[in-house]
Amino acid sequence: MVGASTLAIVVSVVQLLIMFLKTPLVGQLFTKLTDDLKIILVTGLTVVGGVSSLMLTEQLPFVAALIHSTTVAALSVFAHQLYKHLVKKDE
Repeated sequence: MVGASTLAIVVSVVQLLIMFLKTPLVGQLFTKLTDDLKIILVTGLTVVGGVSSLMLTEQLPFVAALIHSTTVAALSVFAHQLYKHLVKKDE
């Protein structure tokens, strides 16, 4: 099992990245980062944060945290956004 301090660092970094993506500085630094990609990044980071926090607080193993009801909801949103960006764009 991963240590609690490691998971706490992961959760903190994920939250900082999500907050950073909301700033106007992102548009200046990453000019090719579209709104679609921002949504994909935020939903992906939300899945990582959800799994990490469940592993940290509930002491769940990775797979159990991944299939937890709250994580599955975030994972389905992430998968849908990724599908819309990669597959539907080509149609």
